[in-house]
Amino acid sequence: MKKFLFGLLSLVAINLNFAQGESPLDAWTKAVNERSLPALSSLYQDNALIVFDTTSIIKGSFNAGTYWEDSHQKITSLVSLFKVNARESRGISYEIVEFNLSNRKKFTQLLIWQQEGVTLKRQLEYSLRNQNHNSKKSATELALRRAKWIQLCNQHNAGQLVENLYSENTLYYNHKPLVKGRKAVTQDYAYMNNPAYSLELNPLYIAYPDENHAIEIGQCTGSYGGKYILVWEKEADGIWRIILDSNV
Repeated sequence: MKKFLFGLLSLVAINLNFAQGESPLDAWTKAVNERSLPALSSLYQDNALIVFDTTSIIKGSFNAGTYWEDSHQKITSLVSLFKVNARESRGISYEIVEFNLSNRKKFTQLLIWQQEGVTLKRQLEYSLRNQNHNSKKSATELALRRAKWIQLCNQHNAGQLVENLYSENTLYYNHKPLVKGRKAVTQDYAYMNNPAYSLELNPLYIAYPDENHAIEIGQCTGSYGGKYILVWEKEADGIWRIILDSNV
């Protein structure tokens, strides 16, 4: 009971600070460091997702809050690397941040935010351990894979696109039940088979947490003009494939 009351007091404090200009990142950092479950849960949407890999996913604001409450680590520093409005009419934005934990581990984190009233809440969160990778070689390899994505998309063959560019357990997130696996993504991307469909991908920012991962936020042009997110992974065969695709 005492823990619950303490959590409620923490939640009130965070809401007051937020109203006085505290950023969503500051509020989240404070809630993690105070290990306040009510405060943490209030910063996630009810249907929020925390993705660790394609097979490990936490669903819901309470479970997201519980995960960070039980982390037993404090955030010692956090910086935003890139943020962009994705759909202003729906209050959606994408962001990439880096943070350090008290155990000296560093992470790169992808965030999808959505406005609820005066508060930005976390809709999706994906964190990768940061190994301070030199990205020059990875960037060159990734550019070739992105070009292949564009080529197959504009050849109107969703099946080949997904088979060639997506991992076996890939995830696609677009404001509906999370789509999992190549077969399901191929079905979702059937509209690309329309001969009139065309698309280009233009990266705005790419983070390389380690030699085998990249988080890309970009701008689509053509038949769809919104922002996109791709999380790439270099798999055991040395080929970059998409493990998370989103364009909410």
